[in-house]
Amino acid sequence: MILRLTSEICERSADKNESSVYCMKDHKKKNSLYVYKHIMKFFLDTYKSITNKIALVEYFYGEAQNYITYYNFFRKVSSFSHTLNTYEGKGIESKKYNEKQNNGIFKLLGIYGINSIN
Repeated sequence: MILRLTSEICERSADKNESSVYCMKDHKKKNSLYVYKHIMKFFLDTYKSITNKIALVEYFYGEAQNYITYYNFFRKVSSFSHTLNTYEGKGIESKKYNEKQNNGIFKLLGIYGINSIN
């Protein structure tokens, strides 16, 4: 089974320090629009038993370039999470924002733009 899901901004935040509300679009169902669901919860709820199936496909100029299975995806996420919490013995610094998600606490990663890391 292949699901093509994308997200788009449904409602812009009134506060510049808060994230916008995203909606998920399922391309198999016409005009389906769902309230954004955290991708990790979506993967855990939907694909617990098919760890060796392809989870994500990275496209470059419309051609599939890289694939990752659910097992490898969760392995990398766990490794990244561990690094965030233990980096240099104290973990990556966090900042508190006035948001509902994560109780407003977010790690300061120095990520700017859509695909750039500084």
